[in-house]
Amino acid sequence: MERRDLTPKRPTPIDGVIIFYLALTGLLSLALPKPGIIPGLHVLLILAILLLRRQTGPRWTLLRECYSVPLVPLLYMEIDTLSGLAGGRVYDSTVLAWEHALFGEPSPAMWLSERLPWYSLSELLHLCYLSYYLLFFVLAVRLYRRVNKSDFQNYLWLAHPACFVAYLVQVFFPVQGPRPLFPPLAEHLQGPFWRFCHFLCGQGAAGAAAFPSGHVTLATVVALAAHRYDRAASRWLTPLCLGLTISTVYGRFHYAVDAIAGMLVGWCLFEFGPLLFQYLAPQERGESLWADKNRGHER
Repeated sequence: MERRDLTPKRPTPIDGVIIFYLALTGLLSLALPKPGIIPGLHVLLILAILLLRRQTGPRWTLLRECYSVPLVPLLYMEIDTLSGLAGGRVYDSTVLAWEHALFGEPSPAMWLSERLPWYSLSELLHLCYLSYYLLFFVLAVRLYRRVNKSDFQNYLWLAHPACFVAYLVQVFFPVQGPRPLFPPLAEHLQGPFWRFCHFLCGQGAAGAAAFPSGHVTLATVVALAAHRYDRAASRWLTPLCLGLTISTVYGRFHYAVDAIAGMLVGWCLFEFGPLLFQYLAPQERGESLWADKNRGHER
């Protein structure tokens, strides 16, 4: 018997969140003096998603199911342009005031590396920082390779709203973070991984997207999702995510408040994302986001 293609002809909840974000930021960009290609690009992306959802057949399956994965880093690249909506203001003084109220002086971004001035620790933490560029994709690939794609779809559903919430806060509340404002780590802590991290930050990082930390937001979702959906991967992903979180402060990429806010955004979307899913797609059947939160796969 020929296998029927049961791909829905309507947008999925993941499609809906992405389309909403693209439409919202595309409209907001029209208020900028120089929005560049953002409005037109977002219109094209929305049309492409709607057209892709109408395609059937196995040759479209991979693209239908995975197109959203690269959008997380690609849409981050627009933050610098969109942060112009804040009128050129940055809010480092506000975040530093919160930091001082919570931790006193000096800032943890200065204190941590001064209290633990070990070259090997610095390099290990900066290696963890670099792992950010792979963590999201590695877990996505592991979950996608399963016959049942429900865990993969759940993971994407949890990750995308978390990242988009972080991006929107960064657009309207630009914070440079300590990297351009504080002195760099002591020279004896500046190894190859430190230099590579700062090279990448100089090439592709948004200039005022420190609060909340997008690195920590995504690392939190990855760690929680690995614990829920892939216990075998959780054994090594969780230490990497923890090291990445510490590295954002130790390496002076983020204030401690940025990291705390990133953890809260990631945790809140992970915990309450299923309720939003249930609201947007009450007709969905099969294994759901909230159906057995404590299970883990030993693959």
